Amino acid sequence: MGSFRSSACRLEEELLKKLGIHTWYTPRNRVIRGILGSAVWALTLAKISKSKLAIPLFYFQGMVSALLLSLEVVNYIEHFGLERKFDPGKGERAVMAPQLTRLPRL
Repeated sequence: MGSFRSSACRLEEELLKKLGIHTWYTPRNRVIRGILGSAVWALTLAKISKSKLAIPLFYFQGMVSALLLSLEVVNYIEHFGLERKFDPGKGERAVMAPQLTRLPRL
């Protein structure tokens, strides 16, 4: 919850300020809409399935999806060999690392 509050909520607050909206509880707030949309979806699934397990399973499915996405990102980085030079205080774009496995076939 800490990184969510420090990044998503702060960025949305800055966007709303740029648009001239100074209230946090507005229909234009995408963070609140996302949270409420997920809650409505979970409650709808619970109502349709008439099961008390629907909401915990919905939460579990979300956690598994986040885990699989993380694994896919790591797999992509390992497969394509993205590298960064570490230089504190200076950002640098990731570049493709040279790979000997990508040699043309003869």
